[in-house]
Amino acid sequence: LHPDDRAKTLRAFAEAFDARRPSVLEYRLRRADGSYRWILDNRTPMTSPDGAFSGYIGCCVDITPMKESES
Repeated sequence: LHPDDRAKTLRAFAEAFDARRPSVLEYRLRRADGSYRWILDNRTPMTSPDGAFSGYIGCCVDITPMKESES
């Protein structure tokens, strides 16, 4: 995570996890080459057949071109 996004993103992750609710977040993530890319992270809680929370399923999309066109 980009240092400027770290606290806000981790707090949002924790709040959504504790509440077992869906979340949609935008943050910058560092690639192996050291560059940062903007990510749209969309996740939804999953439950087992008995209703117990079993984790999240989600999708991350690189939205860097969109973010760059906004500035």
